[in-house]
Amino acid sequence: MFKFLFDLIGGIIGLVVGLVGGIFGLVVGLLGTVLGLTVGVVVLAIVLVLGLLALPILLLIWIF
Repeated sequence: MFKFLFDLIGGIIGLVVGLVGGIFGLVVGLLGTVLGLTVGVVVLAIVLVLGLLALPILLLIWIF
């Protein structure tokens, strides 16, 4: 009887831990995706701005 109770409690704890772990993993994954996209967009914007700034300078160097 006690073994059954222990198995049941262990199973419930395992289920809760699994659910919490899964939800936590999902949240972390979503945060990681959002952060990754944000960083990617920021880097892209910086590269574009630097590229636009560098174009006239490169043209001046090329002309002279």
